[in-house]
Amino acid sequence: GGAGTTAAALRSGVPTIVTPCIADQFDNAALIESSGCGVGFTKPLKNISSQELADSILKCCAVVGDKGDNESSSNMCSNSKRIAITLGEEDGIQNAIQAITTFVTTRSDT
Repeated sequence: GGAGTTAAALRSGVPTIVTPCIADQFDNAALIESSGCGVGFTKPLKNISSQELADSILKCCAVVGDKGDNESSSNMCSNSKRIAITLGEEDGIQNAIQAITTFVTTRSDT
């Protein structure tokens, strides 16, 4: 659930599960949940039951069991693919260069 792992999961184009332990992992779990790209728990990993984790795995794998939801799983898959395509089109290096250049040129008096 760290920044790098979450970014890699989003680039993969498949639903993911974030089980936060510390710091920014709770924000990353919320991001995954709000984007519809998987399950992001609001409580720490140590408080997540094996049943909750199993249900999340089934949901992300689009397997419908007693508690499954085909439409939710389908939406999760399409959201994940859409985000992956958008991230794949992003020119991260050029964006970083532009952000640094803008910062340096506008903040050169500090």
